Amino acid sequence: MALSSVGWLFPGWLSRLPSGCGGIALTFDDGPDPRTTPLLLSALDRLAISCTHFVTGSKCLRAGSLLAEARSLGHAIENHGYEHSSLLFATRSAQKDSIRRTDDEVRRHAGGGCRWFRPPFGGFNPWTAGALRELSYRGVLWSAMPRDWSAHSEEELWQRLVRRLREGDIVVLHDGQETTPLVIRMLPRLADEAALREWKFLPLPAPTHNRRV
Repeated sequence: MALSSVGWLFPGWLSRLPSGCGGIALTFDDGPDPRTTPLLLSALDRLAISCTHFVTGSKCLRAGSLLAEARSLGHAIENHGYEHSSLLFATRSAQKDSIRRTDDEVRRHAGGGCRWFRPPFGGFNPWTAGALRELSYRGVLWSAMPRDWSAHSEEELWQRLVRRLREGDIVVLHDGQETTPLVIRMLPRLADEAALREWKFLPLPAPTHNRRV
């Protein structure tokens, strides 16, 4: 499904920040990873970049302590499902279970739950909206994905990103991939570009749904 149609077909889903927001939202999927997340957090801290980490619940079992560190550095922690598997054919019950289990891990390790859910691979089905509504979550996708997992060099990755980067973009990169070191080396260029355009690195907006009970 084209991202341009998401807002029309599923009005509760977010794929861009509001117009005139003065920045971009930087997000990382698939962590935490004991090999790469500490390096990523260190790089973000040096550059004074705040971002949102969409974490996989099963990975929190061996690297959950990194969630508290990320939050202490000012980053948001959100939900990417318990296993990194597509939801295209998942039942509503299975999707709710995946989201709940991940939320439980985030609460256990970082002291608070999540508000946003990004489905693995960006795939979802007609039952996803109901599952999110019942859990008082909202769904989020992206507007800028440079396909960092397939980049062969830092320059290639940077060119993929910068040539289409626009104010209000929700940028998705990945933590725990073999190419994560390329992403980390690219971050100073992204920080410089944001400064040149007078952009801030922004959090996702607060969801407008009712609080979970």
